[in-house]
Amino acid sequence: MTKNNATLKSQIQLSPKQLIQAALARKEGVLCTNGAFVVNTGVRTGRSTKDKFIVKDTITADAVAWGALNQPMLPEHFQSLWGKATHYLADKENFISQLKIGADSQYALSITLVTELAWQNLFGTRLFIRDNTENTDQNKNWTVLAVPGLNTDPHTDHVNSDACLVLDFTARRVLLMGMHYAGEIKKAMFSVMNFLLPTQDVLPMHCSANLGKDGDTALFFGLSGTGKTTLSADPERLLIGDDEHGWSAEGVFNFEGGCYAKCINLSQKDEPIIWAAIRDEAIIENVVLDKVTGEPRYEDASLTENTRAAYPLEHIPLRVLENKAGHPTAVIFLTCDLYGVLPPVALLTHEQAAYYFLSGYTALIGSTEMGSTSAIKPTFSTCFGAPFFPRPPIVYANLLIKRLQETNGQVYLVNTGWTGGCYGGQGKRFDIPTTRHLITEILQGHLLLAPKTVLPFFNFTIPTTLSGIDNHLLNPQQTWHESIPYEEQANILIAQFQENFKRFDVSDKIRLAGPSFSV
Repeated sequence: MTKNNATLKSQIQLSPKQLIQAALARKEGVLCTNGAFVVNTGVRTGRSTKDKFIVKDTITADAVAWGALNQPMLPEHFQSLWGKATHYLADKENFISQLKIGADSQYALSITLVTELAWQNLFGTRLFIRDNTENTDQNKNWTVLAVPGLNTDPHTDHVNSDACLVLDFTARRVLLMGMHYAGEIKKAMFSVMNFLLPTQDVLPMHCSANLGKDGDTALFFGLSGTGKTTLSADPERLLIGDDEHGWSAEGVFNFEGGCYAKCINLSQKDEPIIWAAIRDEAIIENVVLDKVTGEPRYEDASLTENTRAAYPLEHIPLRVLENKAGHPTAVIFLTCDLYGVLPPVALLTHEQAAYYFLSGYTALIGSTEMGSTSAIKPTFSTCFGAPFFPRPPIVYANLLIKRLQETNGQVYLVNTGWTGGCYGGQGKRFDIPTTRHLITEILQGHLLLAPKTVLPFFNFTIPTTLSGIDNHLLNPQQTWHESIPYEEQANILIAQFQENFKRFDVSDKIRLAGPSFSV
């Protein structure tokens, strides 16, 4: 892109309203009745994990856990792709915004977001922190270039398909080609932070966070579909953020300036905060609109289960204005158990926390990844977000244990999945009000004071009674009609845990903190 063309073609630092006007004029989407801008991202309605690469050079060669989730690319191949992308954009209108990731200035990065589409630039202004000041430390300035209209050729471009996402840590650049799904932009910079922060003694986390009126911070870890965004949007607490945070020696800080919520089956009754946040200057992806009224049909999954809404934190009335808070008093691992054998809530030791953090067990429900079907199935995603963590998993697990030991933090496992039987059988999924009540019991300290017992096989400490909860729900063994089917399902899950954990080189204390077979 020449300087003259950049001056003529680049629309720089447009307001959200101007970006929407440009997107409408370019027919990139439509407005719906709630005022949000609606887009269809085409064949890619989720992240393309097989198309993500990291440039392998002196910075990354020995630091990245190379494999299917972190594929290497030679520097010269990336340079060729970058040249193609900039040449392609040189004679086209494009949009540039200066943004930031990281609410703690000590760890923040500046982002120059350059996009072919106006709505993708709007997405950046919704999800990143809106800041037009360039970082004085040039090592903290990154450029993100998104050209969805330019496809790659796997035969000549050294990629796997007609699209790619590439991170270059030496030149501090991110390139997205052939990708309309905007979640790739957000998660690309999340991956950047996840690589850089551990060297600064900061634990990057795929979690939501909120703050109580008494100043108590809570973290909610979990994959898509487990309730991370829903449960952190609490009408009695202040939201810090819904997806990406760092935990330093000083406390917790949000990476983002907005939220990216799943919309499938969104309910005004059960999720009023998210419902109200999807309004003017928000974006919704792949949500079907009613042909007569133009209203969003959140129950319609005909395009994808992974329908999404992007909106700024300003759309949340109850939020932490500083976008950061102190150390968490409650760290909550959300898991959706398909087998109906995990308790609705359990207290974990620090060793158990490391084991289940590394395991990242849950169910894939409306997966955010391309190629996933609508079938619900179990999965293990390290650190509750394996595709976004470039370094070896033990790096992040060690930082988690360090923070927990420094702060004496308490970790809880909360099952938002099935009880009384397995998925597809006689089991039923915990409803949102029940899980919200359990979270309240945790955050108000009632769970710590409740009488407890130990759940066999998993060796979890679980409460025997809690106010407002049917006590027999607290012990999953008591919710099954027969004990033998429960034990059979428990053994199936335990076998999966143990097989998955073979790949981790950890201390005996952590390994022995996992579940053991019933006999």
